[in-house]
Amino acid sequence: MTFATNHTIEPDTTIGRPHRLPVAAALAREAAMLDAVAGGAAPQILVWQCERCIVVPRRLTSSAGFPTAAADLERGGFPVFVRNTGGDAVVQGPGVVNVSLAFARSPKQEDRIGEAYRILCAPLMALLKEHGIEAANGAIAGAMCDGAFNVTAMGRKLAGTAQRWRSLRGAAGFAVLGHLALSVDLDHAAAADAVNVFYAAAGIESRVRGDVHINMAELLGPISTDAVVESLASRYAAAAGRLSLASSTILPF
Repeated sequence: MTFATNHTIEPDTTIGRPHRLPVAAALAREAAMLDAVAGGAAPQILVWQCERCIVVPRRLTSSAGFPTAAADLERGGFPVFVRNTGGDAVVQGPGVVNVSLAFARSPKQEDRIGEAYRILCAPLMALLKEHGIEAANGAIAGAMCDGAFNVTAMGRKLAGTAQRWRSLRGAAGFAVLGHLALSVDLDHAAAADAVNVFYAAAGIESRVRGDVHINMAELLGPISTDAVVESLASRYAAAAGRLSLASSTILPF
């Protein structure tokens, strides 16, 4: 079985350690992964962390108060970056581990958006189940960037998810980039405060709560981000292997 170069988790030459990238570089890498799969490459994986910041969807930049809000947050130690996926503002930083997974899907796939989310979430949910923790997908009122495909545990949000899609070049099908942001030991109270400051300054009515989120460290006890990545790496590699086999059934025009 052959995998694309980005299939491996490369940083520090030690598999299981995440890339530590500036968020702008990570977002650019995600775009390149999606483009590669759209051009026929095998599934692409990137596990990464970045500096403390807030990442917002492009639609929020149209708010008249956005420049003031971004300046206020940067002075408070939370520089603001813009992404091309939807959703709402989220906090990134050392307490968050991100998994970016790009792969191809058949045009005949039923519920392709829901199925892509289930593929993205399955390795994390399997890991939790091994530790006796029942996880589910669902919305959590008051959560940052809330969505139906959050990964939840104990009635609180553990991970957020997002997708981007693109048509395959020269084949009947689609490339999808799935992104999962997992809270390992994030200070959710400080994160929620920062997001609420941003919303207030930008003139946005939404407000979020820190207490509706949960960390891996609360579920599994004290745990390092490297340990979480090491546990997830083999599971996402296996998932990419299965996706690589499945993509061979997508026929060229």
